[in-house]
Amino acid sequence: MWHFRPKTQSSTRASIAIDGDHLAHVEYDPRTREVLRWGVDSVRGADAVGRLEALRALRLPADGLLMQLPLSAYQLLQIERPAVPADELKAAARWRIKDLVDTHIDNITLDVMGVGDPARGGSAHLFVVAAAQSAVEEATRLASEAGLKLAVIDIQETAQRHLQTAAARAQGLEERATAALVVRDRQCLLTICAGEELYLARRLDWDPMLVGQIHAQAQAEAIELTDSVESLDLNYEYSLRANPYDQVGDTPRLIVDLQRSFDVWERSQPELPLAQLMIEVPEHRTDLCLHLARELGLRVVPLDERAALTGDVLAGASAEERARCLPLLGTLLRTDPQQP
Repeated sequence: MWHFRPKTQSSTRASIAIDGDHLAHVEYDPRTREVLRWGVDSVRGADAVGRLEALRALRLPADGLLMQLPLSAYQLLQIERPAVPADELKAAARWRIKDLVDTHIDNITLDVMGVGDPARGGSAHLFVVAAAQSAVEEATRLASEAGLKLAVIDIQETAQRHLQTAAARAQGLEERATAALVVRDRQCLLTICAGEELYLARRLDWDPMLVGQIHAQAQAEAIELTDSVESLDLNYEYSLRANPYDQVGDTPRLIVDLQRSFDVWERSQPELPLAQLMIEVPEHRTDLCLHLARELGLRVVPLDERAALTGDVLAGASAEERARCLPLLGTLLRTDPQQP
C-alpha cells in the first residue's frame, strides 16, 4: 500500500529496508521534516532482479539514500575500548570480537562507535557493529544498480536512538537518561540514551501473549483506559500504588529482563537515573504502560514518533506497517547521514 503526502520541496531524502519478503520505504523533506510518503511492498518470492525492479519502481530521490539493515544481518557488541590510536581502533576491535561473532571474522564488515558521552565516562567502551559482509555488499549493489547514491547503511539501534532522543527532547528530558522498548514480531529492542548518546542496547524476547493477558485482566477489573498520554499521566501514580490486575503465574521473562537491565544501569550510571521508559508495541499500549510502570517502578509512556516530524506521520498504518516503517523514521532523523 502506498501513502503519499504532497511534496513541498524537490530536495528529499529516503530510507529503505529489505527484510525477508518486505521492502519498506519512507521519504521525507529534511527542511520541513515532513513525511511525504511511506509504504511496505511485498517482494515475496522475488529474486535479485525482482527486488531491483521493485526498488526502481519506487522512484526514490537519487541522492542520499539511507538503507537500514535488518537485525538478522548484524550484531552489535560492546567491548572495552582498546588502548590504541584512533586510526587503529577498527583493527583492534576486529581482533577483540573474533570469538564473539556468529560467523568467521573474515566474513564480516566492521564499524565502531563510542558508548555514551565521553564527558560522562562513556568513552571507556565501544560499540562494535559486526555486519555480514554479504548483506553490506548486497545493499551496495542493489542501490548502485537502481541508480541510487547510497549515503549510509544504518542499524536499528542508532535509528531508535534518534527517535528516542527526539521524543525526550520534546518533553524537556534531553539531558536525562531515558529507555525505549520497541517490539517487532517476537523480538524487542531496548535502548538507553542520554544527551543524544547511546549507552546501552539489548535484544530481548517478546511474548505476544503478555499484552493480551494484561488487557483481559484490565477488562475483568473494569478499568477504563484510553490510548492517550494524558490518561497515562492521570493514572501513573495509581499504577504504582496498587496492582489493578490479578498477578497470574510467574513474572513474565520480559519484565525480569527489563528489571535486570535497569538494575545494571543504576549501578553503572548512578549519576544518570532513568527518567522514563518509552514503548512501542503492536496494540494495547496503555494497558502495557500501566502494567510496566507498576512492575518496574518507573514512568512508562508510548514512544511518540511525531516529536521531530511534521504532518500525519504513518497515519492509517497497520501494526505491521508501523513496525517496519518506524525505524526508518529514526534513520531519516540523522542530522548528518555520514555520522553514526
